[in-house]
Amino acid sequence: MDLEILDLINAETRGISCRHQPFLQKFNNSKSSKLYVRVKYIFNLCVVGSLHLECDLTSPTGCMRCRPALATICCDIHEPRLALLYKSAVVKTPHQPCRSRLPTVKDMSDEDKEMQERKDAALRLDLEVWRRDQAMKEFGKGHARNLGPSIIMGLSTRERIVHCARYAKIKTANQLERETKWMRAKEFGPEIVQIIDKHYPANPLPTVIERIMPLTYQNTQPASQRTDVNGSVLYPIKRQVTCSACHKQGHISSCSNTL
Repeated sequence: MDLEILDLINAETRGISCRHQPFLQKFNNSKSSKLYVRVKYIFNLCVVGSLHLECDLTSPTGCMRCRPALATICCDIHEPRLALLYKSAVVKTPHQPCRSRLPTVKDMSDEDKEMQERKDAALRLDLEVWRRDQAMKEFGKGHARNLGPSIIMGLSTRERIVHCARYAKIKTANQLERETKWMRAKEFGPEIVQIIDKHYPANPLPTVIERIMPLTYQNTQPASQRTDVNGSVLYPIKRQVTCSACHKQGHISSCSNTL
């Protein structure tokens, strides 16, 4: 970058104190000869000035088109109030929530995987039919044929909807906008959610019947106080030891060797 441009940008901090000085140095205006300046002044005053005054006789200062008046304002450094006139308010956009991170591979059996692929294909087909019908409805058959249904919804958006539907991430129009960043999500959100609920209901019926096991009665009394039906005390039965040599109960191999 040229030094003059840097001086123009940083005129206030480099001690120049004027934004016109870099232009004068860049185009060598200060090196013009005094004779040239004097001739130019006389020419403008006698020739151009007279023609300028004759151009618009209704104005005492002459025509503002062929000889506009010189600016009386130098720059924003000499006139700080000018900077406030063109100051624009910076509006901070609200933070957009991030979309969900979905797993790429879902562990499932071959049968469940085949069923999942069929449901995805059916949902993808319904979304394709919807976006084609919507394109023809808004732009007509001719434009829809030339431009394609992507003018309504892109392929990446359609695949994102199918991927999110597997994990029940899209149930409202706001969730659709967050997950896909589709600019027409609020407009067509209810229709897309209705198509998704057709293949992935919000509250799906259970596919596996759970067997309810009867609850077993647990006796909380200590073993010394347990009784049978007749009322006699039941003592806990100790585990019988087994010999590793003869495989009989009541003793161990070390005891049989000593006998």
